[in-house]
Amino acid sequence: MAADLRALILSNVDSAIKHNELTVKIVLYLVNHHNERDVGNIADQLLNGLEKLVEEGELVEVEYALPDSNYRCRSIYFPKGTELRIRQNPQATLGMKIDDDKVQLIKGTVHILEEGLPLCGFTSHIPSDWPPGHIWVGLGEKDKATCPECKAAMAS
Repeated sequence: MAADLRALILSNVDSAIKHNELTVKIVLYLVNHHNERDVGNIADQLLNGLEKLVEEGELVEVEYALPDSNYRCRSIYFPKGTELRIRQNPQATLGMKIDDDKVQLIKGTVHILEEGLPLCGFTSHIPSDWPPGHIWVGLGEKDKATCPECKAAMAS
């Protein structure tokens, strides 16, 4: 993969981005700024480049299928080091931290965060420094918290 395409991909995945949005952004950039006209070739290079960056651990790819179109797999890309939380209900919260080439799955306690700290006071550290098994929601999602001390602090 050309170094400039690699840099272009990584610069566009500074936060979460859907596969189709990323593809359109990069193709349009290359067509408008580099006079590229072979869109098929650009798309092939881009797909190969994304695959390579995922394999190298430079990007995190989450594939998913929606209930009404489970015949289609979609993707979202994140920068490496991204922490994901998958929630269906508070008791089924699953945290996932992806660093370099290891994935850590965590079923944990969901704390309520206020001004960067948990209401229960279990730690004085910011969430990125919390031990595994502790994840957070903001005040607007307090009903999803599972920490009894945070819930009690919120009620008082």
